[in-house]
Amino acid sequence: MLPLTFKKPPQVQLGSNIYVKCPVVLQFNDTPLIELSGYKTQQIRLKTHLYDQRGNYLGHLLGGDLVKTKQGEQRDLELKNTEDKISCSLDGQVLVEIIQDKKPWLRITAELYTPCGHYLQYLDSTPTLRSPEGKTFVFNDQFMNGNMFGSCGIGVWVQSDGSLGIACG
Repeated sequence: MLPLTFKKPPQVQLGSNIYVKCPVVLQFNDTPLIELSGYKTQQIRLKTHLYDQRGNYLGHLLGGDLVKTKQGEQRDLELKNTEDKISCSLDGQVLVEIIQDKKPWLRITAELYTPCGHYLQYLDSTPTLRSPEGKTFVFNDQFMNGNMFGSCGIGVWVQSDGSLGIACG
């Protein structure tokens, strides 16, 4: 079982970039989707917020545990935790996969829904955003690849209007 609790902030790879000492790894509008919590207590844990396609909050992954809301209890939300990988799926679709390559290094791929029903896919070097109405934003021309960013407040900040920020705050 992969524990995701650290005394020092882990390096987190999302897409092809690495974020160091970055409390919010991925944010949509004003909502953190993937973050590191517990900086003050030195019990730093990865926290991933889980929504469905309607924007209902189903719960979150905290470290290696799945914490479900009442709505999450009614859905097919499944956690798989092995020695080097954690994955969480909804109705058979993987929402997030966290792999620990080396300590303390995490590699994350995500296919997450947002509080307003957008679908944010981050499987390779650039994210893709699809609105509930079906409009798709691809950020190929606006993205930097293969970089390391440190001590930023937000690693990747995606907005519902299709704008994107890297290493914000």
